[in-house]
Amino acid sequence: YPVVLTPEKAAVAAAMLGAELAVPIHYDGIDVPGLYEPVVDAAGRFAAAAAEQGVETRVLQPGETLARAVS
Repeated sequence: YPVVLTPEKAAVAAAMLGAELAVPIHYDGIDVPGLYEPVVDAAGRFAAAAAEQGVETRVLQPGETLARAVS
């Protein structure tokens, strides 16, 4: 059984959970045939789908951090 969401389904999940900001992770460099296979432009597809859902997205570069005030 699939254990991951497509980028588009992940964006819907973020919206359903009420996320104000989504930072995609675990979308590159993982390849487990039959269980998890790479998706072309996963971060870009997620960001586009999240925007359609009204969820802000920030794609971080390797080593980059995100500082956000918690209210």
